[in-house]
Amino acid sequence: MKATRNTFEQLIVEDPPWQTGLGIGTLFLFFTGAGLLSVLDGELGGLVFFVGSAIGALAFWAFVRRLMVIFNRDNDTIEIRRPGTCGSSHSKRVPGRISP
Repeated sequence: MKATRNTFEQLIVEDPPWQTGLGIGTLFLFFTGAGLLSVLDGELGGLVFFVGSAIGALAFWAFVRRLMVIFNRDNDTIEIRRPGTCGSSHSKRVPGRISP
């Protein structure tokens, strides 16, 4: 996790999913390339690799989500945001006074 904003009033901590995104993206490119090479060589069995690349694209869409936690001292709230490729979700909590 990395602090992207650190002031007296607000602290924003983010966790971008670099490793998950790169891993799924690499598998997607591998299956797409293997499918293209197989189909261009005349083998129809290479279409199975395209199914693997479609599953990789769906996995990227479903699992790559960023996590952002905002500690706001002025409003005494903690907000958790999860933006991703399929939309975003957020929840707000009021734990009481956030002291230094």
